Amino acid sequence: MFSRLNSNNFQREEGEMFFEIYEIWRKAQVLSSRQIRWKSFLSAELQSRLQSDKGAQNQFEAECNEKIRVQSVLEHIYSFTIFLSWAIKKIRPYSELNETLLLNACLVHDWGEIVLEREVDAPKKVLSDDLDEYLAFKRDFGELDPEEFAEFQKAFLLQFAFSESAELFPPEEQEIFKILRESCATEARFFAVMEKIDYVMFGYEQLIERGNPAILKALLLRDVPAIESGVDDIRGFRQTVWTLEIPRAIMDSLKSFNEKN
Repeated sequence: MFSRLNSNNFQREEGEMFFEIYEIWRKAQVLSSRQIRWKSFLSAELQSRLQSDKGAQNQFEAECNEKIRVQSVLEHIYSFTIFLSWAIKKIRPYSELNETLLLNACLVHDWGEIVLEREVDAPKKVLSDDLDEYLAFKRDFGELDPEEFAEFQKAFLLQFAFSESAELFPPEEQEIFKILRESCATEARFFAVMEKIDYVMFGYEQLIERGNPAILKALLLRDVPAIESGVDDIRGFRQTVWTLEIPRAIMDSLKSFNEKN
């Protein structure tokens, strides 16, 4: 009974906001744990089973875990938020960042994937996918008070501030992008680089824990060049978060694996 309550059942009053945030809370709990990431690195057979054989979920996860750790969007968001929070603390002596904006961005940046129940792998993603995910975010968070929504909206859009897809967004959002580029450019670059490093960490985990180099090899080609070109734009990042030794150590681990296998 309680799960069916929503703000449409009530006149606008002080307690109504509870039901609006409840719907967001519920989706964060339920849907984010269902959406599985990195499916494009699974075999075609396993991908097909994930889509069609819901009754074999436990068996699927057992087989999948031999090759790639099953990672939900919820797990990604939680670990990424901790990782980014750690990095913020590391570079505080060098750069003053809008920490609330960044942490909110961590929490909501994949909301579109959660409610649309999809993950589009980067090589297959088209510009309109970003807009679709934003509109899905806006449908849920747009029910909040305008001031509250504005904070979450700015945080969600941070990830697209310097993306080509930003040109597809409506005029209102274009104005927000302009503000982000002018006043939060460092935060946008910091977020983008940190997310790519987070991807690399997942690939590294699969190499070390499962003897599977496929994801790491793909990410070394796709994301590490972007990381390297972005870190020097953020004061203190090279000295504290992504030092010269880190990519060397990752490459050494991959080389050692290849020599043994």
